Amino acid sequence: MAPLRCESPIDLLPEELLCMIFDLLELENVKDASCTCRRWHDIIFFSDYIKRFQFKLAVPFLTDKKPVCQKTLQYIEQHIDAVKHTQRCYRNMNLTIKRTDADVQSFWNILHPKITKNIRTLKLTFWSYCTKSAVEAILKEVNEMPALRSFVVHAYHLPLSFLTIKSATVDHLEMDSWCHFSFDIPQLRTFVGPLRALTQPDQPLVFTYLKRLVLTDCAVQLKGRCKLNRLTQVETLELAIHDIEDWLLPAIHDKYTALRHLYFCTFLRNVDIAILRQLSKFTLLRHLTFRAIQMKDRFPLDIDFGLSELTELELLDLGSDVLLDRNLMRLPKSIKYLTLQITSTNEEVVIETISRNLTGLQKLHLIYQCNPYVEVPKQTMKSICLLKQLEVLVFEFAKFTESVFLDVEAPMYQMRELLFAFCESDRDLVLEWRQIFPNLKTIQFPLSSPMFCFRKEIQLDSL
Repeated sequence: MAPLRCESPIDLLPEELLCMIFDLLELENVKDASCTCRRWHDIIFFSDYIKRFQFKLAVPFLTDKKPVCQKTLQYIEQHIDAVKHTQRCYRNMNLTIKRTDADVQSFWNILHPKITKNIRTLKLTFWSYCTKSAVEAILKEVNEMPALRSFVVHAYHLPLSFLTIKSATVDHLEMDSWCHFSFDIPQLRTFVGPLRALTQPDQPLVFTYLKRLVLTDCAVQLKGRCKLNRLTQVETLELAIHDIEDWLLPAIHDKYTALRHLYFCTFLRNVDIAILRQLSKFTLLRHLTFRAIQMKDRFPLDIDFGLSELTELELLDLGSDVLLDRNLMRLPKSIKYLTLQITSTNEEVVIETISRNLTGLQKLHLIYQCNPYVEVPKQTMKSICLLKQLEVLVFEFAKFTESVFLDVEAPMYQMRELLFAFCESDRDLVLEWRQIFPNLKTIQFPLSSPMFCFRKEIQLDSL
């Protein structure tokens, strides 16, 4: 008799396909799947798929002023034992140090190099209970982690003088406003943190490869003693700040001669119009993004940023602000990707101005004011159809009825993607969209969209 075969068809799937299936699961479900069989366990924890997981450990408080409780000792012993016996090659590690230097070195020796030799992303959090020697002991080993590429360090109220972070492999560094570190990282390509970390007077800073800079604090004045001339190769600057002083933009313009992408990531408060008009000097910009602006003396829609001088500008995101049609007419015709907010009172003139002056648009993102939802008028779609190069169209907080498509005269053959975020509509209109956009590949509805919470994406090829 031939032996019975108990092999399941799923066992025949290649590893790459199984990983795609695991990607569709929540992290806890992936852990459950790892208990199914040895093969799945090895794929999840012993292949590159383990990068989806994070080795996370918070070393508890341990001081000489009070006895160590039994629970704390058990916690430490359990984790030491787990690290000693694990064979998993973790790629990401999150370590919080709350102890004094009494046992930090011995504990770190359990992790290094057994765990750290494969780590690509490391996040270290130091609390004020850490002594200088304890922090130094760990930072010294960072330079000996051969696979490390991304390093995030948070230090809360550490009473330390400057310590040096040194690494020959790290290309992404994040620090917070409480950090007291200088650094020697010659391969650095991305920095996220306060400006003062880059302007320490005694640092031998060399940033040959630094291209992206995210500033979370610009408290250090750039005039005179600033050494940002070493950052002339920065191409992308993100300002995660709320206030812009009058010296900031001119200093950035003078020092960041290779700057092409400028993003204002937070709500700008009490901005003087003269400050924003300084943007007219950034003639080499290709991307410019705002989240929201609060002007000192007027509404954002009444201002002229002087953007007509930015003849290289391709992407403009005005966030939650509205410009009048006379200011939209001054936008450079080089813009290919535009995001702005419109209201029920100015929608018609704004859309008409865009379709007449920005004929090279390839992506248009319209954010409507909600509560209540604004119904998209027929004239809006008629004007949008005049944009013959438009490939991506995004509506946010809008309401659609069947009548909006009645007077659309010609199909838009170049349209490839429609996205309706937080919109109200009738599912039957999908067929209408198919007629107007015959070459459309997908229509996307975010899961939180009121009328389409059951589905994220509709493939039109099946309709």
